[in-house]
Amino acid sequence: MSDQLTSQSRSNESGITRRTALRGAAWSASAVTVVVAAPAHANTSGVTPTGSASTSGSTRDGATLNLKSQFTAGPQTVSGLTAVVTVSTGTIASATTPAGWTRTGLSGSTATYTYNGNVAGGAVAAFAPVVTLSTNPTTSVTSTINFTWTKTGSALVSIPLAYVAPAATITNAVARKYSEGSTKHVEFKLGITNSSTTQTLAPLSLDFTWSADVVGNRATQFTVLTQGRTWNTTLSDLTAVLAGAGLAPGQTLSVTADFVNPKDNASGWVNVEVFSGSVSAFKSANVTY
Repeated sequence: MSDQLTSQSRSNESGITRRTALRGAAWSASAVTVVVAAPAHANTSGVTPTGSASTSGSTRDGATLNLKSQFTAGPQTVSGLTAVVTVSTGTIASATTPAGWTRTGLSGSTATYTYNGNVAGGAVAAFAPVVTLSTNPTTSVTSTINFTWTKTGSALVSIPLAYVAPAATITNAVARKYSEGSTKHVEFKLGITNSSTTQTLAPLSLDFTWSADVVGNRATQFTVLTQGRTWNTTLSDLTAVLAGAGLAPGQTLSVTADFVNPKDNASGWVNVEVFSGSVSAFKSANVTY
C-alpha cells in the first residue's frame, strides 16, 4: 500500500498521468504531420521550379496547323507560365486560344499566350492552338512552341509539318440530253473526290465546255447543283465556284450541271476541269439522247 501511495504521489507531483502522457503523444504526432507540409511552401519559394514539354498528334491541313503539345510541371508548382508559338514559314493570320490560356499577342510569325493560374507540381497544362497561316506554303512548315515560367525556366518543342499536295479525282461522269417541253437540256453528272488525306481543296472551281456552246448558240441557262452546298455560276464562260468551305480530305461531292442552248445539237461532248490552286483534274463525256 505504501508503494502505491508513493507512486501516486510521484505522479501527482509531476502533474502528468499515463492518460495525459498518451494524449500528449497523440497531439505530437498530428503536429509532426502538419510540419511535414511546410517544405512544400519552402520549395515553391526557394527552389527553382522545373518543367518539360512534349508534343504528339499535330496535323496540317493546307494553311491550317493543328498544334498539340503539353507542359508538365516538375515537383514544384510553376507560376507565370507563358507559351510562344513561332512558325518558320509565312505569317500567322489567326490563332485560336486553348482552354485555360489567354492570347496576349499576335504579330508576324509569332503568337504569345499566358496560362491562367499556376501549374501544380506534377500537373499537366495542355496547349493545342489552331494556327492559320496567311498562305499555304508549298514547303514544310516548322512550328516551335517555347514554354517559359517565373524563375528562369524554359522548355521547347519543335513540330515540323510537311506540305502534302492536294489531289482531286473525277468519277462517274455521265452526260445526256433531255427535253422539257420545247426546251432542250444537256445534263452532266459527275462525282468529285478529294483524294488527299490531309489537305482541303479550297477554293474549288469547275470549268465546263459544251461542244454546242458556240457563237450563235451560247447557253441561255446554266445551273450547277450539289445537295447541301451552293455553287456560284457564271453563264458567259460556264464556270462554277463552290461557296463556303472547300472539299475536305476524303470527301466526295455529287455534282449535276445543266445547260440550255437555243439550238439543238444531235450529238456532242461535254468537258469539265476541276481547279483548286495548282490542282486540276479533267473529264470528258459524250452527249447522247
